[in-house]
Order: sequence, then C-alpha cells, then structure tokens
Amino acid sequence: MNQTNEAGAMRKSYLKHVIIFLAIVLVAGGLYWAWKNYWSPDAKLQKNVELYQNAVNTYEEAMRNDTYGGKTPQETLDMFIEALKKGDVDLASKYFVLESTGSPDPQWLIGLQETEKAGKLNDVVGLLQGATPDLEGRTSADDFKFRTYENGQLKAYINMQLNDVSNIWKIESL
Repeated sequence: MNQTNEAGAMRKSYLKHVIIFLAIVLVAGGLYWAWKNYWSPDAKLQKNVELYQNAVNTYEEAMRNDTYGGKTPQETLDMFIEALKKGDVDLASKYFVLESTGSPDPQWLIGLQETEKAGKLNDVVGLLQGATPDLEGRTSADDFKFRTYENGQLKAYINMQLNDVSNIWKIESL
C-alpha cells in the first residue's frame, strides 16, 4: 500500500510539474504573441502605417466628394461672395480648402460668424468684389491669387488652390 501511495504522490508531483511547465509555455507564448503583434517596434510601426493610410484614404475621399468651389478661381470667388451676400456663412465657409480631416477649418466659419454678428459682411463683400487677379504672384498652375485695394493700399490678398482630385478651386487664405 505504501508503494501505491508513493506512486500516486509521484504522479501528482509529475502532473503538477507538467501543469506548471504548460502554464509557463502558455504565458511565454502569450507574451511572445503580444510582443510580436502589439509591443515590438515593428508592430507599432505597422499600426502607425495603418493609421496613416486610413487618414490618407479618408482625406482623399473627402477631396473626391468636395463639390464646393468653381472650375476657375474667379468662379469660386464669385460663389463665395454670393454666399456672403445671402448671409449664408455656413456655405461660404465650405469654399475654403479642406484640412487633413476632410473638412474646412472651423476657424473660417467662426470668423465669418463673428463678421456677420459685427454687421460687417457687406464690407467684406464690397472689398472682395474689387479683387483683381495677381498673375505675378502665382507659384504653380494649382495656385492663383487675387488682390484687392482700398484707397490705393493693399487691403486683402486672396490665395486660391486647386483641389486637383475634384478639379475645383478653393480659397486657401483670405
């Protein structure tokens, strides 16, 4: 009977060691998998590449779907002025270039809203209606500039950029 107890104790000890060994193998395998897929520099780089590619795809889709602007810089400027004349600052803000998020900078809308609250939209419209092309300031075929003067002094410089994905002109700065 003593041999049976000893054999049982040896089996329990053996089984205990096997279980501990398997637990160590599972934990080590899990840590290796987590390192390889989440914590290693390669895994982090791959995640950043995926995030970047998703952002690029979102931006390119927004650029393709962008319909706010004209086929010429003058057409976009005229559309912008018409929106301001109607007091539609939300529409007017959509004529500005898209940020990397795929939408116009919200600061343009805020600025237009403040200009509207101050009762100055008509002043802006009057100033912009006198804008003339600045052909000397162009840096590329995708760039166009307007200047507007008041009493012989430069009052506004309007920089336009071509959204070459949807082939419409946007206001970059004003």
